[in-house]
Amino acid sequence: MNQESKLIVGLGNPGREYDWTRHNIGFLVLDKLASSRQAIWRLNAKYRCQFTSFQENGVEVGLCKPQTFMNKSGESVASIVAFYKLPLESMLVVADDVDLTFGTLRMRGKGSPGGHNGLKSIEQRVGSSNYPRLKMGVGRNESPTKSLAGHVLGKFNSQEKSFLDQIIDRAVDQIELWLRLGLIEAMNRYNGSAIY
Repeated sequence: MNQESKLIVGLGNPGREYDWTRHNIGFLVLDKLASSRQAIWRLNAKYRCQFTSFQENGVEVGLCKPQTFMNKSGESVASIVAFYKLPLESMLVVADDVDLTFGTLRMRGKGSPGGHNGLKSIEQRVGSSNYPRLKMGVGRNESPTKSLAGHVLGKFNSQEKSFLDQIIDRAVDQIELWLRLGLIEAMNRYNGSAIY
């Protein structure tokens, strides 16, 4: 990678017990994107992430799944950004969002982390909130006995799973448009519900 490269970060928690949980939707989106490009994941000990890359119109696109656990995601991300001197507008972070209805996609050029510990960690480590992010709506849990942490760390229910492929495919399409034509085009075409 170099300063002209792009970096896409998917947020989640490492470990089999977190597979298919709402908090790991960023990992799921990046897995689909990597698979579509036949890109092979490898553990990068230096950056403490699963990493792979592919070429898009002559530009290298790096994909990163931090393996530091969610609340320390910024350690992995900041080390890559610093080493390659990547401008923050060249980085896109994919994360879950409980304040968005399940299946909603919302790409933005900057914003606050809200209550998301992964986004908080990245902002603290890179020293700015001015980086593009794609928030994936996972909704709030409706059970009064289940905590917010229990909701995001819980696995998708059967109804959610029936829409998951469609949502992830649309997120991948939005990311690919971001790579080709930039933020505004990707926001205008894909922000909104991916369930239709």
